Amino acid sequence: MRTFLFLFLLGCTVSPQPTPPNLDPQGISVPPNGPEVDSALIFQGGRGAVDPPEGAIVIVNLDLPDPPAAEPVRPDGSFDVPVTGFGNEEFRLQVRSGATRSEPIDVVTADVDLIPAPRPFADCFVARTGEESDREIDFGAIRRPTTHEVEIENLCDETLELDVRLRVDNGTFRIVEAPSSIGTGETERVLVEAVTPIERLEEDTLLIEVSAPMPDRRPITLFVQRR
Repeated sequence: MRTFLFLFLLGCTVSPQPTPPNLDPQGISVPPNGPEVDSALIFQGGRGAVDPPEGAIVIVNLDLPDPPAAEPVRPDGSFDVPVTGFGNEEFRLQVRSGATRSEPIDVVTADVDLIPAPRPFADCFVARTGEESDREIDFGAIRRPTTHEVEIENLCDETLELDVRLRVDNGTFRIVEAPSSIGTGETERVLVEAVTPIERLEEDTLLIEVSAPMPDRRPITLFVQRR
């Protein structure tokens, strides 16, 4: 039932609009002693966590290849979403409602609370998608393989070693070109292609990860629909 719900909600999703639902991470907790289902964490949003209270909350474990978890938002803006994972992993949270999506939020758990996912090079390592949000690429409805460029820039004081990969890599998307490192002051590009002939919306996450001198990442959610 949850898989059907997710596919239905995902099928209603298109490019973000000017007034997407608001997701308040301060209203979300992950109780350590709450109910556990198949090693799942339970993300609990309190009253008003989603405003306006509509659509579904979708959560992706960025460290595992599991499908996104989705549950409807209750009329008071609250929700409960079981997600496979553990406290030392990173999760992407987003509200999707009809034709709108909230800006993705990347978090890790800290006891009961959520804290922003660590981004040590946030001030100097940039990934630009050329879209409204640098955290997503929406290929839309395509009829043939289509590529999209992500520009990355290193304004840090040292060379960054990179690992560019797909979270799931199920054949829907393909990384065409990606650097293994980027020197200080340099600009490079990552090319990703939507390739699979499908008749429904699919998604994956492009992970542009820094492996050295310390771990960091830029997750970019990929959407595509081929008719």
